[in-house]
Amino acid sequence: MRIGYARESRQGQPLQMQIDKLKDCDTVFKEKTGNSDQQETLDACLDALHNGDVLVVTRLDRLADNTVKLAQIAERLQKQGIDLVVQDQAIDTRKDPNDAALKVMSAMTALREPDAESVSASVTPIHNGKAMASHTGVQLSKEQIAEMQYRIACGEEVSELCDEYNISIPTFYHLTD
Repeated sequence: MRIGYARESRQGQPLQMQIDKLKDCDTVFKEKTGNSDQQETLDACLDALHNGDVLVVTRLDRLADNTVKLAQIAERLQKQGIDLVVQDQAIDTRKDPNDAALKVMSAMTALREPDAESVSASVTPIHNGKAMASHTGVQLSKEQIAEMQYRIACGEEVSELCDEYNISIPTFYHLTD
């Protein structure tokens, strides 16, 4: 079964545009940010999914508005054997289980584990538990690295993130590898 989820935020995609894109789904759950039933709608959508089903959204940021929520959803989808299709970002875990976006979601899921070091383990040097870009002296936490990965998955440009975090593009790829 293909189940769609559409969420309209104050700045985001209009709800009707998302619904139109999700027309090939068997069921579409829809909500507007700010409604009191927002979490209930997402929970109902996730509860309707079963092993072998496909969750379809237009963009990753329609599914969750922060890395913690996305990590929780990713963990739940993986545990239940549910595939994810993100239409506008060409993510389809049915076609490529090694998809880069799935790796990002796995990394974010790992951040929820108390002893997780997977995101920054390959980054050197580590100073006081933070990854440090050696040539700039910039220190980034595992959470900041996961946030960058999430924002890239949502369509932001690498160069914009590098400017914001004061790191070079090669450093970005080293930190997020």
